[in-house]
Amino acid sequence: MKRLFAAIGLLGLACIPSAAQSKITSLDFGWKFIEQNVTDGHLAVLDDSEWQSVDLPHDWDIYHKPSADAPTGNGGGYYPGGTGWYRKQIKDTELKVNDGESLWLHFEGVYQNCKVFVNGQQAGQHFYGYTPFKVDITPFVAKGINTIAVLVDNSQQPNCRWYSGSGIYRHVWLETYNDNKMDDPQKLFVRTVQIFGMTDDGTRADSAVVRVTYDGKLDETRMLRNVELWSPANPKLYDIKVGELTVKHGVRTFSYDATRGFLLNGQPTLINGACVHHDDGILGAMAFDAAEIRKVRLMKEAGFNLIRTSHNPQTRAMLDACDSLGMMVVDESFDGWYAEKNPFDYHLAIDSCFREDLTAMVLRDRNHPCIISYSIGNEVIERKEIRVIHTAQKFKDVITALDNTRPVTEALCAWDS
Repeated sequence: MKRLFAAIGLLGLACIPSAAQSKITSLDFGWKFIEQNVTDGHLAVLDDSEWQSVDLPHDWDIYHKPSADAPTGNGGGYYPGGTGWYRKQIKDTELKVNDGESLWLHFEGVYQNCKVFVNGQQAGQHFYGYTPFKVDITPFVAKGINTIAVLVDNSQQPNCRWYSGSGIYRHVWLETYNDNKMDDPQKLFVRTVQIFGMTDDGTRADSAVVRVTYDGKLDETRMLRNVELWSPANPKLYDIKVGELTVKHGVRTFSYDATRGFLLNGQPTLINGACVHHDDGILGAMAFDAAEIRKVRLMKEAGFNLIRTSHNPQTRAMLDACDSLGMMVVDESFDGWYAEKNPFDYHLAIDSCFREDLTAMVLRDRNHPCIISYSIGNEVIERKEIRVIHTAQKFKDVITALDNTRPVTEALCAWDS
């Protein structure tokens, strides 16, 4: 099994963030790990030479056997959860920044409730296990060897209704940004605003107007000529270059009509969708790019044209695969809101975290043509209470302030009378 993990990890190196800037380095390799809470795990002087050597993505749960008395219970597959520390040392020569630049650690996903330390000082923290986050480490970098330490606390169980895994289960990147350049993919938004001369079958158009914005520094429109339109049958992507960035853009239009249903590029299109969770079977939660691509490919081969990400944001690699293979997506944020489904689920952090997590989802995902809708929740228990209206509206407001090109939905359930 270790050889299998290693092979898939190497295949995953082929995929880097689609809006890649000039200074981005993978930090997936060469970590030290211990599956216990060490009181001084954040200190640079700690001797971690006896700790396990691991590469990322890493999920410590999947290396265990399920146990009937495991705290995650039935929903979590009877795995242990618990607490773990990750540590990595980096030379200062790899951490140099010029004037106007800042240095960030970009975590694509850590499950969950983690704290990030640099040279013994806490540089950041993040609760939700399914959204990416970035930590500015510029003030904490020192001469010589720098120590990054990450505490992951998944001990409060049960906190999920499916297999979550435990640990830094998605990629980690070291990224440099320059305030004077357009090099931060989160600040870039590319969308099609108008299509002219669409063919009757919705496959091509004479031209399309693409609007490009970059966080107050740029707002312009560009004209694309003789355009192939993106669809599950023909997932054509165009490279749009903005400053230091290049983003893959699919030209397409969609709408919902009361009499004709869902229209993609003007064509009535039946949605044959399925809910897909974030794990990859025997790999657990470890999000190797090759496994994410395989998951989408198998769904496409099985005849599906849409995936609903049940019930949380999934990986950048998975969405890249949906773009390139032709799979529409309903991008879902949360399983539950204020009413608990498990004693330690998101209801404990919703007030302090919802804005950060919805923002992280939209800023990462809004350039993906595959996404036709955002979902702000799955089968929320409080659907019969008046506060559900207020919650839905404030969640929607966060999303539409960042991206008003897609509708916002929420799953509805009825399990009682």
